[in-house]
Amino acid sequence: MGRKFDPTKFEPKGYNYGDMVTLLDEVDDEVADEIVTDKVSNKESDDCDKYLIDLSKPYPEIEYTLKINGVNTFPKGNLQAIKAKAKQGKTHVNICLMTALLSGKFLAIESLIDNPKVCYFATEEHISSVANNSKKVHRLCGWDTECNKERFRVYSIREAETTKRIEIIGEAIEKEKPDIVFIDGIRDLLIDFNNIKESHEIIDLLMQLSGIYNCAVVCVLHTNKSYSDNNMRGHLGTELLNKCSDVLEVTEDHDNFIVKHTDSRYKETGEWAFCFDGEGLLKEGEVQSKTKDKAERITKMEECFSKILTEEKSLRHSELMNKYMSLTELGKEAAIKHIKEMTDSGFLKKTEDRKYELA
Repeated sequence: MGRKFDPTKFEPKGYNYGDMVTLLDEVDDEVADEIVTDKVSNKESDDCDKYLIDLSKPYPEIEYTLKINGVNTFPKGNLQAIKAKAKQGKTHVNICLMTALLSGKFLAIESLIDNPKVCYFATEEHISSVANNSKKVHRLCGWDTECNKERFRVYSIREAETTKRIEIIGEAIEKEKPDIVFIDGIRDLLIDFNNIKESHEIIDLLMQLSGIYNCAVVCVLHTNKSYSDNNMRGHLGTELLNKCSDVLEVTEDHDNFIVKHTDSRYKETGEWAFCFDGEGLLKEGEVQSKTKDKAERITKMEECFSKILTEEKSLRHSELMNKYMSLTELGKEAAIKHIKEMTDSGFLKKTEDRKYELA
């Protein structure tokens, strides 16, 4: 029998005084106080030192799993969210992302990992629907739809008890060591998505799993039922928004599904879209030109500033402005505006001697 996933090993362990009872009964009060003080002090020191940043040690760079519209996103060791109203295409966003990961590129999405391993957990759909969705990914990747792929592990966990589902996910992550995990949907991992304690525990555990196994964990969750309220449901949605690195929102517009990057700790990727062909397979949809133009404009600005500051390292505002005007053939007002926009976005940084560098 394989080793079972034990969620308790991810829970912080407090100091246990029980093993000191016999000893303390055998010594006087003054000595007992010293023993307790010393042991607690040492324990606290050991615990806090584990979380101390040591700048003499190398730390890994952020490892992104996907590139959307030319922008790196969905970093490992983080949670991400996909949100929408009910029956608005959340599962098919997953299919788009998984197809891009496994095949290298799909629509506006590219994989940044060679031969990634993907785990997909379906919590609410019937097992037949889950199998059909798996076959859709296989068809889009050009794979045999009658044969499983080792790099793509699909689990239907609707029939498991609610409290058992998170254990199944943990066991699978521990066994498979995936690069990215999709949980469709996270609401079914707990009884009450408005319960603060339950919501915190689930999100906390998923954060720990993503960090310990260095994988991205993508969580699907409905938004509130009100047409004007696009927040994710309940305390669970609030907790997920607080902790995740990125949020994608999908909306349907006359059989065209538009996916928008609404929140990010790093950089938003703009919009992309999908729809269905005559056979029910996914294909590229129509994106609002304004959003697409904005993403392309930002990418072009970044390329120009990167070219200038890779050669010069750092420049004063007037020097950077003149070089940018020369490279782009833009006027002074536009150049000043672009420098400010890239500085506000964090792409450029201003040093103490009032020069500009790449951040």
